[in-house]
Amino acid sequence: MRYIAAMLLLVLASCKPAWQKEAEQAASHNLNDPASAQFRSVKLCPTGIDVEGEMNAKNLYGAYVGFRPFVYALDRKQVFFLEKPGLDSAVFYLLAKDCWTEAKWRSEVPKGYPEGPGMDRQFWLQLLEAKKRDRTSGGGRAID
Repeated sequence: MRYIAAMLLLVLASCKPAWQKEAEQAASHNLNDPASAQFRSVKLCPTGIDVEGEMNAKNLYGAYVGFRPFVYALDRKQVFFLEKPGLDSAVFYLLAKDCWTEAKWRSEVPKGYPEGPGMDRQFWLQLLEAKKRDRTSGGGRAID
């Protein structure tokens, strides 16, 4: 009887919500070795439309590179990693603002990061989409 109870507990503990599976799959999609992805601190943001977490994965040499923060926009089906300064990082910080406490956001975001009425979610996501279109069409200058 104990064995059955332990197995049932193990099965229930390994079940992930659909939003978590979706976010993890999107974050690991472009990896050389998606099966090597390790996740921690993956949680649904209070807004219910974003997922935040950290991912670690192997590089081409087979070594783990360290955990990197990410935010997945459930409504747009897009994942954003915190990397070098640029548009992706701007969108990351914007989405993270919905997930983090005000104190954490203030301590994590670099000084001089713009905020206020011009920092609305839709504007930055549309800007990012325009940047992608520019790069794929070959026309114009990419926004960076």
